[in-house]
Amino acid sequence: MKKQNLKAQMHLEIILSLVIFVGFVLFILLFLNPLKNYSAHSEELNKISDILIENLSSYYGFVSFSLIKSEHPCFSIENPKSDMNFFVTNSSGDPIDFAKDGDKIIIKDAKNQIFFKVHYSNTFDPVSTDNCNKELKKRNNYTLGAIYSDKVVFYSSIIELNKTYMNNYLDFKQRNNIHNDFNYVIYNKEIMIMNDSLSNLKNKGRQIVSRNIPIKVVYENMSYADLTLNLRVYT
Repeated sequence: MKKQNLKAQMHLEIILSLVIFVGFVLFILLFLNPLKNYSAHSEELNKISDILIENLSSYYGFVSFSLIKSEHPCFSIENPKSDMNFFVTNSSGDPIDFAKDGDKIIIKDAKNQIFFKVHYSNTFDPVSTDNCNKELKKRNNYTLGAIYSDKVVFYSSIIELNKTYMNNYLDFKQRNNIHNDFNYVIYNKEIMIMNDSLSNLKNKGRQIVSRNIPIKVVYENMSYADLTLNLRVYT
């Protein structure tokens, strides 16, 4: 008789344990709903990521050309992107003396160079207007390559975004309808921090969702670097 009572008690304990476990799982799913919270956090992470990349990115294009015959160091070529600011470099990537004249690019001193590249972006400063000496200017024969274009992140845009973040953080959030606090770190392949905003927020004890975003950055001398933007959103 005692053995039967013991078996019955064990069955009851198992059933009660199962009921408690199922109840706990239902409570998690119905009230805390971690999947819903994760989805909401992911949406905010996606949103802020898109906003930062949109603020950082600018149009950049370039076209290469080479001289077939150089009759004079000062000459002009047709400008295939006359609606944009530009500057010109030689084959070594060094800036040369240039200007614009209507829809033409003026190379003021070729210095015996024959290969050139015209860089386009409205993030560049406006180009001064000038032309060659009318008595000396002669037509030079040249070949123009195809235009390459893409959206890139100029390092100057990173500096500007960081200034906006540090000085007008709340205004930036409001203008872009951002609800959660966030900050970011930009670093290179050697994990050397190039730019960060971490000092601007008190984040102790707050949960974080983060993402690494690869970005191709263009410096003032038109050299490239593959950097990573680590975005951190606080929930």
